[in-house]
Amino acid sequence: MLWTKVLAIDQSSTTSGYAFLEDKELVKYGTFYSRPNYAIKFSNKVKRLIDYFKPDIVVWEDLKGNRNVRTVRMLAEVTGILRLICEEKNMEYREYIPISVKAKVVKKKGSGDRGRKTKMDLAEEICALYGITLPSGVFGKTKTGLIKIREQHEFFNITDAIALGLYYFLMEEKTLVSLS
Repeated sequence: MLWTKVLAIDQSSTTSGYAFLEDKELVKYGTFYSRPNYAIKFSNKVKRLIDYFKPDIVVWEDLKGNRNVRTVRMLAEVTGILRLICEEKNMEYREYIPISVKAKVVKKKGSGDRGRKTKMDLAEEICALYGITLPSGVFGKTKTGLIKIREQHEFFNITDAIALGLYYFLMEEKTLVSLS
């Protein structure tokens, strides 16, 4: 079933990004902080976002990566919090693998090793699609030139969240077309 109101969350134990999309249109986006006491603060903020936006579905990253043990534990906790909140509120939810999101959303060849699509590629695509300006301040590099941003910058939490929401619509539309 294709829902129309999507809350997308790029979860973290420190700075999480969120985006609210309605019928692929970006309505609002931002970040929220969860330190200290990240589990309680993260849970409270997600509940407030759900109560405010009243989404049909919540989507987030399926985070399976080669991070250090402490990071994996913290991310597993916030992911568990997301699942629990959705179950308690009887809400639909989906988890998406970041590499699949990048592959589907980014139209151009990636600027990473062997053409792999990067966070910067995804951010540039999202900015172009939604008329958002890439911030400046810290240095990073793309094939097209120097950009003043770094990968851990909180702006990527926002563009990742927006991409997750857009990916939901792209995947659900594909499913509906294949069923007809």
